[in-house]
Amino acid sequence: MTRERPVPPRQFIEHVTMTDLRRRSGGICALCSSYVRRKDASCDHILPLSLGGLHSRHNAWLVHLRCNVIKGRKLVHWVYDSPALMRSTEGLWG
Repeated sequence: MTRERPVPPRQFIEHVTMTDLRRRSGGICALCSSYVRRKDASCDHILPLSLGGLHSRHNAWLVHLRCNVIKGRKLVHWVYDSPALMRSTEGLWG
């Protein structure tokens, strides 16, 4: 089962694979700083496509599907104030 959605052509820059995101993050969710199992993994756009973000490795990070759903199309600064994620912001950019 795949959860990938097509990216509008004007926003597509390069292919982003879950393997690359996992390798770069060490398997840690960028939003809650917990380990991400493969079955729970999701690619999140830091600047959402719906807000003009590009589909590139520089605008994508590994997150839990649950964290991605909570974040939605909001910008990252919203995450800092989210009691729903119940996590520290330490390591978010590390």
